[in-house]
Amino acid sequence: TALWQAEFANIFYRVLDEQSDGAANDGAGSGSSGREQPLRSHDHQDLPAPAAAGSRHAADALLETMGAHFDSLTGSSADPVAHEKRLQQLYVEQVGFSAGELSAWMQGPRAGDAGDELLVFLRGVLEFTAMRLTPPVIRDVNDTIERLVHYIRDEGNIATLTTTLEIVAGIEPDALEAGFAALPDRIEVELTNPDYLVSLARGLRAGNDPHEVLRYLALAGDGATAALCDLLARSTDETIHERACDILHGCAGAALPGIVETFDTENAWLAADAVRLLLRTTPTTIPPVIQRILGSQDPEIRRCAIDYLARLATDESAQRLCALFNDPSLAVRVRAFSSVGQFAHPAIKTTLTTMCFADDAVQRAPDELEHMFRALGKGAGIEALPPIRQVIGKKHYLPAGKARSKRDKLLVITALKYIPGDESRALLESLSRDADQLVKTKALHVLKQRQAGSGSDVDYPAAPTRTPGGTA
Repeated sequence: TALWQAEFANIFYRVLDEQSDGAANDGAGSGSSGREQPLRSHDHQDLPAPAAAGSRHAADALLETMGAHFDSLTGSSADPVAHEKRLQQLYVEQVGFSAGELSAWMQGPRAGDAGDELLVFLRGVLEFTAMRLTPPVIRDVNDTIERLVHYIRDEGNIATLTTTLEIVAGIEPDALEAGFAALPDRIEVELTNPDYLVSLARGLRAGNDPHEVLRYLALAGDGATAALCDLLARSTDETIHERACDILHGCAGAALPGIVETFDTENAWLAADAVRLLLRTTPTTIPPVIQRILGSQDPEIRRCAIDYLARLATDESAQRLCALFNDPSLAVRVRAFSSVGQFAHPAIKTTLTTMCFADDAVQRAPDELEHMFRALGKGAGIEALPPIRQVIGKKHYLPAGKARSKRDKLLVITALKYIPGDESRALLESLSRDADQLVKTKALHVLKQRQAGSGSDVDYPAAPTRTPGGTA
């Protein structure tokens, strides 16, 4: 309705001009009224060769009948000005729409074809593309469809845009008349222009659902890269980030590492997205974007890079991970300890053994010590057994004391849970006979888990990569 109100009056007049004034049955109109639309540069580029003389009458019969119908409605008049005014009046009476009707349509529901008159009309006009039509009709149909697509683009309703792309994608090329062959490609280019996609991502129409915008960007293909990056930079919805990264990975291809390098790594969401995307590649080194993330002053951002370091599994990434074991932020340290199960390296084994049995370990909080000894069991394995035996034999570095001895035994049980083999089982059995009831109970519990074949990670789920504003 709005499209017709804004655009189609001129097309309406042009059709009437061609069919009412074309006394010679050539469809060209009188050419003297000045009402014809100026043709665009592409209006005739796809037209077939002119039809043979005399072959047009049957093809134009229906349109000529329409012209004759409107001529009869205007009444006989020798005055062309009066005739024209009467045609304009007929337009207002029979084809125009009131402001109330237009407002009601604009406020109505829009969900694809259901209740969307624009798409119903588009499908109807596209049916003409399967017919054998004369050049003037092909010109008018092409022009009508393109005006309609321009309106759909400018209106920016995401449901209409999505269904339009789906309609175009479903057109069989062989079903088109030669004059319409390039029409689907032109429509697709019009609706997937990268700058236009960015405007959609930024909220061209306030009522658009961001999830539906993502669906549209997925249909748009390679040109959606900039729009996806813009949407990631503006969104704080975890679901949006996950889905947008999936789409970006699919459409960026080999260009993905370069795109990720443009991310603002001081944005915690984008920093996590950078890691999420790079983990889908085959990492061989620490790229600049990861270096920037590791150098951030924000601990929430620094901890994003830990998964990448563990996946990289090189000497360089092991050294960077060991450095994070002493990060100023507890959340970063805990996340680094939890990554050890994914990546075991000689440098990590040495660092963890030294840290767990160092004199200053007592200064760390009990919860952090639990994480440290859990990482020790996963990362050092049987190499951690000698110092563990010393703890059990009360020959540990810590000063003698019943409370401390109890705590140390509980910690080594945590490590033994993740160390396979008969020797670790024997140590657990000895601890299951300890005089302290808590030590005894924990050792027995771990032994039962091992006997039942429970996974070593059953009570230690990996910490999330990040949830900005959340907790580790």
